[in-house]
Amino acid sequence: MKRWFLFFIIALLVLVCLFSANVAARNTEISALETSSLTRQGENVQLVGQIGGAVTAIAVQEEIAYAGMGPRMVVLDVSNPATPEKIGQTSVLPIDIEDIAIAGVYAYIVDSDGMRVFDVSNPAIPVEVGALIISGQAIEIEIYGDYAYIADYYGMRVVDVSNPVAPVEVGFFNPPGSVGAIAVTDRYAYVANVGYGMRVVDVGNPNNPIEVGFFDTIGYTWDVDVAGDYAYLYISESGNKILVLDVSNPVNPVAVGITTIGASAWEIDVYGDYVYIADSHGMRVVDVSVPTNPFEVGFLATPSGTQRIVVADNFSYLADRDLGLWIIDVSDPPNPVVGGIYHSPSPINSVAIAGDFAFITDRNTGMWVMDITNPADPVMMGFYATSDYAEDVVISDNYAYIASASAGMRVVDVSGPAAEAGIQPGDVITRLNNQEVGDVDQFEEIADDLPPGRSVAVLVVRGQAPIFLALRVPD
Repeated sequence: MKRWFLFFIIALLVLVCLFSANVAARNTEISALETSSLTRQGENVQLVGQIGGAVTAIAVQEEIAYAGMGPRMVVLDVSNPATPEKIGQTSVLPIDIEDIAIAGVYAYIVDSDGMRVFDVSNPAIPVEVGALIISGQAIEIEIYGDYAYIADYYGMRVVDVSNPVAPVEVGFFNPPGSVGAIAVTDRYAYVANVGYGMRVVDVGNPNNPIEVGFFDTIGYTWDVDVAGDYAYLYISESGNKILVLDVSNPVNPVAVGITTIGASAWEIDVYGDYVYIADSHGMRVVDVSVPTNPFEVGFLATPSGTQRIVVADNFSYLADRDLGLWIIDVSDPPNPVVGGIYHSPSPINSVAIAGDFAFITDRNTGMWVMDITNPADPVMMGFYATSDYAEDVVISDNYAYIASASAGMRVVDVSGPAAEAGIQPGDVITRLNNQEVGDVDQFEEIADDLPPGRSVAVLVVRGQAPIFLALRVPD
């Protein structure tokens, strides 16, 4: 049995482990673009590094996930969903990312200024190769063939990306009101027209997109996805609903099924016979195997709700705006299970510096310990969870003094890795590396097989609250 596990079992007399949330691996081969500073307005002020940010976008290609975290795209190896590892990131962009789409070796990013194209043939070193300024505020992007279809508040823009280095806008569809989302299949684009139903647009000639079909949802249509002969809409019409339309004849969409869901949603994704929904409470699963009779079959709660969702290879990837990327095992859709979590500090309340370390408090989770030896590439070294908002932090000698919203001041020993990780006597481990822990013997058996140098997911119960943390196994 590993000595460090034995030490904590004996010392704390409970199932307690070392939480060293070192899920961000230092990348020693960073491109010149990534290390270059972004000079902001202001005399003699230069941005050299950045950490954290709200998770607002996600795309997945095979075993690589691309997440929009504030003004960066962070690249994660998710080959082991229980332990997502950062392997690369872009330079700091001028504004937060809204959406990401991956096609071949290129990542297409949209924000309120337009579209950027990154070469991700080496995912560890994304390199910006092209850009396009868009007059509207882009919120979503779909790639189909040689074209990017971009939803902004004013309509749908069609961009020729046959040469990703030099994208060119070639077409525009301007419906009444604003556009919430788009889905593209074959020669048709399906447009969620917010207060004006769903529009079906013929994009056979991308230079001249033409509306050929329409369905009036009465209420607000926020998102759309298409699979086979059916379009699935999230609408808010006397409650929150998933509406199923038969679009086998795109000119004449017909409603065939509808079901009510329990919370307002941000995004939907159709995978197999199910619609997966990112909503204000977590993730919902709706069975649409019989399109005329959709019904909710599964739900998984997250602490602050979810904003984006992508489903691939029996895993759902959820963007929790404030608490990072959640990877959910949906191999049994009615019973989704958390597989792994990649945290990102957001929103940040305060920062204290001591030597080569920055101590960051955020609104939702606690205190993060960052190695800032290289200010251009901060690396997460540890984490201390608080039960409420961590408002401020001061470092003196080997102690962090954390002011919380309602629990007064906490004093945390930050003299060593164990302390930095936020060890708290009384934490009870219920899952280790995505395996159930029933007793000490089972804990020891799982611990002995953990891969050295990797981070694994741990579920603990602190008081009455379950908390997911990342544990780095010593080399």
